[in-house]
Amino acid sequence: GLYDDVLSEHPSWTLTVSRIRQEQKTLVSQLTALKASLDHCENFRESSRFLKHEIMVWMNRLVQFNHREKKLFQEAYNVEVGVGD
Repeated sequence: GLYDDVLSEHPSWTLTVSRIRQEQKTLVSQLTALKASLDHCENFRESSRFLKHEIMVWMNRLVQFNHREKKLFQEAYNVEVGVGD
């Protein structure tokens, strides 16, 4: 995928890419757990405040992840374009 393309051009970025991949897996796992909480919620009114907070925390983590991922791809592109000059 995209990460493999980055690594083929920049093998020294393995640790950074590994961290981003792990963070992506963690986000998916957390979202799955949130969905399970919603699916098994017996009293939505009682759980809604907690779930709202947890969803907001997850969304903030997603925004931060997207920023780091975008920065990785921008740096890869900038290095590639800079080398071509």
